[in-house]
Amino acid sequence: RLVTDDAAKERFRREARAAGRLQHTNAVAVTDFGETRDGLVYLVMELLEGRPLREVLAREAPLDPARAVSLMLQISAAVEAAHEAGIIHRDLKPGNIFLVQRPDSPYIVKVLDFGIAKIAADDEGNLLDTLTGTGVMIGTPRYMSPEQCDGAQLTPASDVYSLGVILYEMLTGQTPFTGTTPLALALKHSSESPRPPRELVATIPPALEGIVLHALEKKPEERAGDAGEFRRELFAVAERL
Repeated sequence: RLVTDDAAKERFRREARAAGRLQHTNAVAVTDFGETRDGLVYLVMELLEGRPLREVLAREAPLDPARAVSLMLQISAAVEAAHEAGIIHRDLKPGNIFLVQRPDSPYIVKVLDFGIAKIAADDEGNLLDTLTGTGVMIGTPRYMSPEQCDGAQLTPASDVYSLGVILYEMLTGQTPFTGTTPLALALKHSSESPRPPRELVATIPPALEGIVLHALEKKPEERAGDAGEFRRELFAVAERL
């Protein structure tokens, strides 16, 4: 259906170019993109072997705090690189985070699927009018920021909120909010305070709980401004612990 939609194809090409210029150990590598004779557009990505974080959490959550922090430092490093390139991911969730398993070495985390990313800048750093529609709720409701649920203008702080939700889930085994419909979830993100993680798992260090709750502030200006700031906060706490 989208093959005949010129705007969708242009968005795909733009986002493929953006993913291609995102060179980071913790971001999936996009090596090529193009269009077949039949008009189908395609991406060529590196082959990954391992398992998604979603599967790890389903079997093993809550994770030990040291392991959760180690994974989140890699996740946030990839998102930091995206933010530096002018890309807001917009759909960060455990299903889009992959743990590559190699013999005799620790997991390497890969962040996937920049497919609905909002590209805010071109190669020269100039801000762009994006082709993704404003006022449209795109993403996965359990991991979306309040402003994303409202269809508002997004900044890198929206991804920081999603990182906070993922860290909360790694530490407690559940997301801060659940609901039977996307609208019910959106209302909770916008108006309800999350339960402090230590109420669910008492062994979580207080300083780490503070990082999670700071990332889950309702107003974007009250969170870390981007994934780099979030990662530095987390790293400082990890060092102290």
